[in-house]
Amino acid sequence: VLMLCILVGLVGAAFAADLKEISTRDFWLLRAPISLHLGWIICASAVNTNVLAIFYLATPGTMLSVAIASLAAVASLASVYALAPKKADCFPGFVAAWALLAVYSELQSATNLLDPSKFNPYSWDPVVIQGFGSATVALSTACLAVAVVAVVRRLVSACRSPGSAEVKESSVP
Repeated sequence: VLMLCILVGLVGAAFAADLKEISTRDFWLLRAPISLHLGWIICASAVNTNVLAIFYLATPGTMLSVAIASLAAVASLASVYALAPKKADCFPGFVAAWALLAVYSELQSATNLLDPSKFNPYSWDPVVIQGFGSATVALSTACLAVAVVAVVRRLVSACRSPGSAEVKESSVP
């Protein structure tokens, strides 16, 4: 619950920070850290949702459903921040790409996932683990792509906007 409150607060802070034109210096001191933290909290909220399912002794089908929905939520939010706003935000996409790649890396051995002594253990079929790992790589690549698109959108916006690129926030990713 607290993680989701932090997420809501960061969404509000990111929105408020985009209402004004700020200098490049202020962007890197104010807006960029908010965006980076927002990306982390999006991913951490997804992890916490999965931990909560395990804590409440969810069935394997429910745990798998929550995991798939978490992947979709992380990738969707990264895409929304990169593509929807006037001031594209690349940071959630870069963070999501990194986090999803970390999930893939963890699934390569799946030691912790398959540990029979863990809370609410389940012996996942290797096909499920491999398929989920492949999905994380695909989504990681997609998140990286939308983050790069966000950088390009910011740069194009900076080139088209009147005035000094030093003064405009849109001159940076």
